[in-house]
Amino acid sequence: MQNKKTLAALSLLRKIIEIFFNLFLGIYLYKLVQGDLNFLLLYAAFNAVVGCIQSFFVVKYINSSNANFIFRLSFACNIVSMLILLIAKENLLNVIWIFAFMQRFATMSYYAVYEITLIHSTKNHSLSSYVAGVNIIGKRFPRIKPCIKPILHYSSGGLVGRMVS
Repeated sequence: MQNKKTLAALSLLRKIIEIFFNLFLGIYLYKLVQGDLNFLLLYAAFNAVVGCIQSFFVVKYINSSNANFIFRLSFACNIVSMLILLIAKENLLNVIWIFAFMQRFATMSYYAVYEITLIHSTKNHSLSSYVAGVNIIGKRFPRIKPCIKPILHYSSGGLVGRMVS
């Protein structure tokens, strides 16, 4: 039971971080490239391709002996990608591909270990109740959007209002 509570807490924390990180990263990249949607589409395509390749290798080489290491590595990669973002600032476009690679690896390695742990920990037919609980909690986050939209709209000069709507 404790394992499921830990998984639920990690899942919830990860969803909160992803919502805000992805939203603000999208806004920041949009401002850096001055609205060049071609670059943003190329960045998204690169993320998708790298994600497929990385997920193949992570799933191929993960096992019970290195799952904990890969899980911790995902958090380290997340911290490194956030540090790259903070250090590079306006020069992020010079290292955007390294940043994208690190961020995608952090996501892929986290979810691979998370899914394997979830499957192994819920073999006693409680998987449906666990997934239902996580989904109920996760579905509450879109209700935050109307609360933060005016703040984001004001702080970005209307850019976010058009992107979030």
